[in-house]
Amino acid sequence: MRLLADNNARATFFLLGWVAERHPHILREIAESGHEVGCRSHLHRLVYTLTPSEFVEDTLHACSAIRRACGITPRLYRAPSYSIVESSLWALDLLVEMGLTHDSSIFPIAHHRYGIPGFPRHPCAATPLGRSDRARRWRPLNSARAGLHRWAAAHI
Repeated sequence: MRLLADNNARATFFLLGWVAERHPHILREIAESGHEVGCRSHLHRLVYTLTPSEFVEDTLHACSAIRRACGITPRLYRAPSYSIVESSLWALDLLVEMGLTHDSSIFPIAHHRYGIPGFPRHPCAATPLGRSDRARRWRPLNSARAGLHRWAAAHI
């Protein structure tokens, strides 16, 4: 936090619900320092291992814990281990239904645990279930082309 403050920089923190419950002072410090607060889930379970109802329960629990800890209702989401993949794209529609407006869960690369090859490499808007009133933004994670492949350029 001191490094960010010393450089007058702001960051986005994707936080876990269980961390918010056990260490609310950390979330308060992040929020009071003017940083953006997002949700990373409650228990850091991979989205593609959950049922839709388990995903909703976990995400709502996390958002509630984050809100109680720092007073901010998250609107940003990043899946644990970038686990929104082709088989779990259903989660994006559920995020919209839960009020989240931005997602940063998809690496536009091929990887054995995550990624959607061919997904746009730049921020884009999408409309879930054909509803123009519920458009959301995706912030793909950094990738770089090397030959015929895309590679993850950042993994935080």
